[in-house]
Amino acid sequence: MTRFQARRSFVIRAAAMGAGLGFSKFGFGQAAFPDKSRTMRGIVPLAAGSTVDALARIYAQQMGEILGTTFIVENRPGGEFLIGIQAVKSAPADGYTILFSSISSQVVNPHLFKQLPYDPLKDFIPLGGTMKTPLVMIAGPAFPLKTVKEVVAAAKRDPEKYSYGSVSATTRVAGAMFAQAAGIKLLNVPYKNFGDMISDTLTNRINFFFADGAALLPYQSKGMRGLAVCAKTRSSSFPDVPTMAEEGIPLEIVGYQSAYVAAGTPPAALAVLRDALKKAEGSKPVRDFIASTGNEVMNLHGEQFAAYERSEYDRWGQAVRDAGLAGSL
Repeated sequence: MTRFQARRSFVIRAAAMGAGLGFSKFGFGQAAFPDKSRTMRGIVPLAAGSTVDALARIYAQQMGEILGTTFIVENRPGGEFLIGIQAVKSAPADGYTILFSSISSQVVNPHLFKQLPYDPLKDFIPLGGTMKTPLVMIAGPAFPLKTVKEVVAAAKRDPEKYSYGSVSATTRVAGAMFAQAAGIKLLNVPYKNFGDMISDTLTNRINFFFADGAALLPYQSKGMRGLAVCAKTRSSSFPDVPTMAEEGIPLEIVGYQSAYVAAGTPPAALAVLRDALKKAEGSKPVRDFIASTGNEVMNLHGEQFAAYERSEYDRWGQAVRDAGLAGSL
């Protein structure tokens, strides 16, 4: 056997041994993602009990089963999403830490804040949307006005008499967008948590707020009611609630919830996570939960969702500027 033949024989044997040892297709000697012995983390930048949190936990459970690994969810509330965002940004970009957040942190906040310690378009890579959330204008039982048309007429007679609550960048801007579209002036009352805003709405300390359908469903028995859906068509969950257009205001406000990893995550891990998120979206537990909230399946994944989010970033930026809220925080 010549020296070349001997060397070639060694290389073939080594390759065969590598295949037998299960070397990953992602790289020679590199373990396939995810390592089943490692725990995956989902970070939610809101308190437990929020819709973002509840949905994240269902997605995490399904993704854990799909990937065959343990998947826990941690709440890091505070600072208008900043604490949770920073936790993901500072974690190793290895695919084992996922941010479950919403349009507020990734699209609206950058236009409201003078300075943010993160760039949503550069510091994070979208996995996909997890839920589409058309907003609803919601009032309590003690609010005497019954329709959007009545609200607009009354607010034109008495500027800044009527108030709306907000608990996030999206809900704050939504109220401002409504006021601008209607040609009225409203008072904004910001809240640190959703429960306090609900309590004040039920007692009419504030008059109404904008939120997704999940905020309305649990309180309908207490007299909470939708005045209008900020979408092109009525919601199947609230068929008796008119659209804003039906009330004479051509306004569409559709938010979403979504999942991300830190920039720099290896492409192989990114592909696996995007596939797992897409499969989780198609699972019965996820779809049943989304239906129970009065919201919709997002059905946008990977680069398709990333392109959609970039367009939403520009659209909401313009809305924030038009509302006079740019750099207001």
